[in-house]
Amino acid sequence: TVIPRLSEILAETQKEKVTRMIVAFLRNLLEKPESDKIIRDNAMTMIACRLVKPLELLSNRKFDDDDINDNVQLIKEKLEGNLADVTSFDEYAIEIRSGRLSWTPVHQSEKFWIENAAKLNEANFELLR
Repeated sequence: TVIPRLSEILAETQKEKVTRMIVAFLRNLLEKPESDKIIRDNAMTMIACRLVKPLELLSNRKFDDDDINDNVQLIKEKLEGNLADVTSFDEYAIEIRSGRLSWTPVHQSEKFWIENAAKLNEANFELLR
């Protein structure tokens, strides 16, 4: 997926036109798909790519183009809405699918693995492949 790379570029760029293109693209990924599952998967991938923090920083910047501010705000709201529903296993699964696994203390704890080990068997062992 292109979301991880766009997240990196967005966090690093200072160019308004690059920011405009990326946030417009990300907004479309959260609004245009007809499937709620695809929209949720896109949102979860954005969360796994740690996109919330750069969006927070962008929301404090002044842009000449009001569309950037509107898009940043909408994306932030959609991601924050999805964050409320994310379990630690959901976060782990999203990180695996996005190729950006980070070993947080939660994912290193014995309790996490005791509670979630059986979930690795779901969907024909998808997460283990």
